[in-house]
Amino acid sequence: MKKSLLFAAVFFIGLVSVASASCTVSTTCNNSCSIVDYICSSPFPPCDLSCFAGNQVLSCTGATCSADSNSVTCDGATTTCSTNRCFIGGSYIQCGSTVRRCTNNCPV
Repeated sequence: MKKSLLFAAVFFIGLVSVASASCTVSTTCNNSCSIVDYICSSPFPPCDLSCFAGNQVLSCTGATCSADSNSVTCDGATTTCSTNRCFIGGSYIQCGSTVRRCTNNCPV
């Protein structure tokens, strides 16, 4: 009886270990971008704004994982490299998460 309980416990622990196995993948996207010498327009003074965003790095962890040069997938959920990381707005520029705004008191 004790041997069968011990076997059952070891077997159960083995199943839990297999079920909790995980993997992690990552990829570095080729999507750096920059905006150089954006000049603010009226009603703002002619501020000169610039910004840069480096290549995006994607990663995920799951029970099943895969990656290529443009995306990562874990447990069926795919994240893809962003294609437009730099934007010019009417009174701002944005590179990745960096935002530069036109203001009334910028150095000219």
